[in-house]
Amino acid sequence: MRRPSPSLELPANLDPTAASTRKLGRARHHGNEVLQALDSFGTHAHIRREVDFRQRKGMDYKVVSGIPDPPPPDIALVFGDYIQNLRASLDYLVGEMRRNGPSGKSAFPISRSSKEFTSTRPSKLSGIPAEATTVIEEMQVYDDTDLIQDPTRSLYRPLRWLETLWNIDKHRTIVLTTTAIEFMYATSQARSGESGIGFDFTDDGRVAEIWIPVTEEDAGTNFYAEVRLSKPSGYAADWPIGLDQIGLDGVVAEIFRTVVWRVIRPLGRFIR
Repeated sequence: MRRPSPSLELPANLDPTAASTRKLGRARHHGNEVLQALDSFGTHAHIRREVDFRQRKGMDYKVVSGIPDPPPPDIALVFGDYIQNLRASLDYLVGEMRRNGPSGKSAFPISRSSKEFTSTRPSKLSGIPAEATTVIEEMQVYDDTDLIQDPTRSLYRPLRWLETLWNIDKHRTIVLTTTAIEFMYATSQARSGESGIGFDFTDDGRVAEIWIPVTEEDAGTNFYAEVRLSKPSGYAADWPIGLDQIGLDGVVAEIFRTVVWRVIRPLGRFIR
């Protein structure tokens, strides 16, 4: 059974006339399009089943792998629209905090170092309340941030995901891949008069089922497909650690949750 995809929702107390809220609305629309497409793909994707027999240390292993079709290319394009609108909502928010409205340089900084934040602050955050500037600085996750010593900043780590994906999407299509997922389990069953233990494990991004000992082919595997981000070449220095290990539906939901509930809501009190 495929796990249900989350649905993106906006808080009721956001100003519906604010440009940042309207941008969030566009992001929400595209984000839910992505989630619906992922749910449909995961339910109906064709998954090729391969059986491989191996032997290790005198024991026979049977590996059953699920290899799904690649995701439809439109998912990456709509996901890019989602990222662009979500990132723009933060820049719009900074403009709304300025007494004279947005300038040609006003923007929400997502910086990799305190030095970078300090150097861009006079142009990007000029004209907003000093307290708002302090709050925005506390939302930065720098390359040298010790998240163990400063765990609060780890809540804003998805902002780094957003910045990285935003930069990639401006220049090329975000790369998506698929993997076949099966729930973990361990059970004992009789196989042709013998006892065997079956369990799932992940092997090079594919989920496989092993039965020991091997007696006959098992037709009971129930894979479903999940779409994930693929780490592109040339972005090793910018790619957030662990992002390519999260399903795309989780990435969509977590970035949205961070932008809406951890950034825009607390900064909304500074809108002039």
